[in-house]
Amino acid sequence: MEESNPQNGNSNSPNAAERLRIDPTKRDARKLFVGGVPGNVTDAEFRAFFESYGAIIDSVVMFDRDTGRSRGFGFVTFADEVSPVSAL
Repeated sequence: MEESNPQNGNSNSPNAAERLRIDPTKRDARKLFVGGVPGNVTDAEFRAFFESYGAIIDSVVMFDRDTGRSRGFGFVTFADEVSPVSAL
């Protein structure tokens, strides 16, 4: 039987993204709500701004699905619990 080895592509354990995934029903100190986001800010610009505070798992600017316009808020999830504190 071959052992699990991420270097050769054989892994029985979840990948890094799955290990860091946050259950949306749970509170997590790594996730921030960001209000007051200008309507012209893109997802890429939003993420780039917060990357200066630490490694990011996920970020999203919320858009209205009918109009495609920004709703003026977003969420950012950092890889650790220290980075969100420094972003505040």
